Amino acid sequence: MSKSSKQIQNAKKSTPRLKIPINVLIILMICGTIFITSGGIYDLINKPGTMETSYYTGTKTTISLTGEQTLTESIFSLIMTGLIFVGLWLVNRAAQVTYDRGKANTSLGLGMVCIVLGLGFLYYIINIRNGG
Repeated sequence: MSKSSKQIQNAKKSTPRLKIPINVLIILMICGTIFITSGGIYDLINKPGTMETSYYTGTKTTISLTGEQTLTESIFSLIMTGLIFVGLWLVNRAAQVTYDRGKANTSLGLGMVCIVLGLGFLYYIINIRNGG
């Protein structure tokens, strides 16, 4: 082995690496997913208003019926999607608890309530936007 190849190998070994805990990476990925699915990129590009004036009545509404998304809808969607992820985490936690049946049942119940509420409110917003 030549002297230069040993120097290259030593340089590779001594290169400092940034070690990020796996839990932090998972949380960052979940937050990124919630941000994208709630319309965060659309909000950054188009900069929509928080309210829109209704064409028919002239009143201000927080939900746009013209096909554009308001900032209020994005924030509501972000909160409901986060609620769904919290519900999924609670259900997963309930499946991992084996020593305390009451705690597992409570986590499972709360998780299911969070999931149903999140999906229900998102469905409600979709129905409003579709005119129903």
